[in-house]
Amino acid sequence: MLFRKEPNQLNKVKNQISSLNADKISNGNMIFAGANFMKNGEFEIGFGNGFITKQNHFNFSNFALDGTTILGLSYSKDFKNNIDGYKLHLFSFLKPISCGIYPILYTDYKNSDFIVRPELGIGLNYFTFNCGYNIICDKNKELKNRINTICFSIRYYLPINARKFYTSK
Repeated sequence: MLFRKEPNQLNKVKNQISSLNADKISNGNMIFAGANFMKNGEFEIGFGNGFITKQNHFNFSNFALDGTTILGLSYSKDFKNNIDGYKLHLFSFLKPISCGIYPILYTDYKNSDFIVRPELGIGLNYFTFNCGYNIICDKNKELKNRINTICFSIRYYLPINARKFYTSK
């Protein structure tokens, strides 16, 4: 009798965990694309590895997203000034408050500038809206005039190749 009750209890717990009252957590890869607005517009595309939490239990939204990027890389291009940027995403939060600190290498392949950009903003589902402050470390005069101090950005994150597991509240 004892062994017959345990599988039923286990199934009951599994059903409760996978119900709408639980968070669905994915640990895996994500791709993202966005735009940065400094003096000119800049297109950004990249990938990262981290955690995505899908929350289905809110009444006001069918699908909410929390996330943390543990490690990622992105490439950005300013077509007007012909500047390429290579950004390292060491650790960033995506929602509800979006924040992170990113080292960036900007180059026109003749000159280069190393920048550290802290960003703070808000995340809404798969989108983040951020404001960043560029701390220019190299002070290269050629690129300094083409890179603004304040940067506004919008990004869209899409989880891919996720390994899902569940936790209960």
